[in-house]
Amino acid sequence: MLRTQSNYLRLSKEQYVLVSKLCHYSKNMYNVALYNIRQQYILNKTYVPYKDNYHLCKDNENYKLLNTDIAQQTLKNVDEAMKAFFSLLKLKKEGKYQEHVRLPGYLEKDGLFIITFPIRDCYIKVDGTMQIPLSNRFKKDNSIKENCLRFKIPERINDKPLKEVSIVPVHDGKAFKINYVYDDEPVNAELDYNQYMSIDLGLGNFATIIESVSGTATIIDGKYVKSINRYWNKENARLQSIKDLQRLME
Repeated sequence: MLRTQSNYLRLSKEQYVLVSKLCHYSKNMYNVALYNIRQQYILNKTYVPYKDNYHLCKDNENYKLLNTDIAQQTLKNVDEAMKAFFSLLKLKKEGKYQEHVRLPGYLEKDGLFIITFPIRDCYIKVDGTMQIPLSNRFKKDNSIKENCLRFKIPERINDKPLKEVSIVPVHDGKAFKINYVYDDEPVNAELDYNQYMSIDLGLGNFATIIESVSGTATIIDGKYVKSINRYWNKENARLQSIKDLQRLME
């Protein structure tokens, strides 16, 4: 079975700039591929499949700035988005979906998009690190140093067969997560379905927990959390009023 481990990337300033550029080029590639499909569908009501779109995109500057594996995966992401669109159209025609169905939209001009690549032997090093694949054009344009985008594979999955790695921009690109998809043996959990735990979430009591073995209840007080939240709202309102006053005085 496939599992995923997700970690925040700890990047140097140089690494942050390079990863941001890669995600930006991936966003550009997404929009280029989507434009080809949208125009064909709007004008002719026909669909440009992935293989045909690849030939339309492979000479694009953004495609050359990305490693081939990454660029092709971005094209596949567009293809999946369009297939989801057509699936919704089919459901709507059958009366099984009532909402308005819209064509997938373009990503923001200054935005970022995920970069994904399958794991190949050349990307994994003997010291348990992994190198983000880079195109020759990207290396040349950015004067890439050797191994500047190499990251340590988490020890708990170091011996697992890696299938795919993706880097995801989070918090509007202020940080990045790296997702490792790996093959693992399914866990054979032997469960006793006569035992259970019930958790009731609330406000005054954050949680009331009852488990079947002892039959006793555990209560987690939520008043402390409420007081923190109340103070935060009060302080936020105070600072917002100061900000608004300063704007009036400018």
